[in-house]
Formats: sequence, C-alpha cells, structure tokens
Amino acid sequence: MRISVCISDAGDDRIARTLRSLSSQGIHEVLVERRGTVAESRNRMYQESSGDILAFIDTDQEVPPGWVEALSGPLRDGDADFTCGPTRPHPDPRSRSAYAAYHAELERRHYLRCRNDQTVFPMGNSMWARYVLEAVASSRSTAVDRAGSTGAGVPFDERFTMGGEDFDINLRATRLGFRGAFVDRAWVWHDQSNLDNPLKIMRRKLRYCYGGALAHLTNGTRPIQMTRVAVLSSPSNGTATLRPYVHWLEGFQKVAQAAGFAAALWSTRSWMFSQRRSSRGT
Repeated sequence: MRISVCISDAGDDRIARTLRSLSSQGIHEVLVERRGTVAESRNRMYQESSGDILAFIDTDQEVPPGWVEALSGPLRDGDADFTCGPTRPHPDPRSRSAYAAYHAELERRHYLRCRNDQTVFPMGNSMWARYVLEAVASSRSTAVDRAGSTGAGVPFDERFTMGGEDFDINLRATRLGFRGAFVDRAWVWHDQSNLDNPLKIMRRKLRYCYGGALAHLTNGTRPIQMTRVAVLSSPSNGTATLRPYVHWLEGFQKVAQAAGFAAALWSTRSWMFSQRRSSRGT
C-alpha cells in the first residue's frame, strides 16, 4: 500500500520539524497545501495525491519512529477503514506555556472518548483508506444534506471554515458503515505552546464548539448516537475512566458550547435559505 501524507500549513514554522520526522517513515509522498481553509486544502491534497492510504498530520505534530507501521496496521490487516492515534505533550516545545498541563489533560480525556466513539477522532494523526474518502465524496455529490447544500465530489465540506470538518467526515463515514480503529501505540508528539494565554484558548474553544455543533446539525445527529469503534490496545494501567479535573477555564466550556450551537444553528438556517433562493432562481 502506498501512503500519502497530507499537511495543511498556514505558515507555521514548526512544519520543518514535522517534515524531518516524516523523512524516515517509508512514505510514498508528502503533500503540503497552504491555500484556502483547512477543508479546502485537504480537498486539494486528496485530489492531487496518489496513495492507497491518506494520512493527515498537523504542523504542530511530530511523529516518532514506527508511526506509519503502527497507524497503518489495522488498514493493512483489514481490521478497519480509517484509524486514529493519540498525542503526547512535546518534550521540546517551541516555547514554554503555563497551560501545558491543562492542554495535556484535555487531550488525555478526549482520547479516552476516542476509544469508544469513532466520530470524535481528530483528523491530525489519522489515516484513511482512499475508498472511504471516495465514498464520502460520492455521497456528498448525490445527496442533499440537512443544510440544503449538495456536495462537490470532494470528501471535506468546504462550508466548514472554522473547524468541524473532521467531525463531519467522521459522521458521514460512520453512517456509510466504515469502521474506525483507535490505535493507542500510534502516538505523535504535540506542541501546543502557541496556546499560551486564556484568550487564545477561549477562541479555540469557541471555534471547536461551533464546528462540532455545525457538523451534528448538518448531519442530523447527536454526539451520543454513533459510538462504534475498535479499541486495539488498552492503557498501561488497564483502565479507561475519566478523572475529575477542575480548571477555571472549564467554566468557559458551557459558554462556548451554547454560543457555538447558536452560531451553528444560524449558519445552517442561512444555508437552507440560500439554497431555497438559488432553487427558485433556477
């Protein structure tokens, strides 16, 4: 199987470190796209790539030796159609942040969810069989979704300009019957030192909550509805429970969720109104 690695880059100088870590992984090709939103850049790379498997990695991530073999294993063995691995705090971040422990705990909790719900897989550090992306693209081209818009023959919905395109494609792939696998040992280093003040963290929470709500409204789903996932390994301590964690920034989470849902609801209604006007015009 040939593997194409796709990287959306908005001018992050950490990409040099990402590319160095990929150089000894036995990858067929690495594509970097700097144009457009994340969804637009990923669609371009999907169209330009030639691999049987497409891997997506972020510019703030760095892969260890053996990453490709670990993350692609379930695809090669026929146990899954797409995979995702966790992250670990980078041992040598670009800068030091007082919020490093907070980010690490949030990611730990999120990847515990990934063990039981393939619809919440992040796109960064994931691999997809090309036929899955082709099927999602085909389904978007032939069906009108709840927002009233048709697809354009590409897997990522380019209306998602502020995040959420990964939740959307997870939901669509799950609905089509494809199997996701969380691979515990396929981890990558993650440098989140740029999120070094509360305002940056709050803005990201707002974007993520908006994108997640938009994905579920567009697909007519709720986060608890689709929960099938293969867990290929267990935590070293044999448990997978959420520990209580209190940080003052968590008080903003409910605000972000409410604001994100309201903004997503407005967006979907605007899309439907635009579609109706366009239909009447033709």
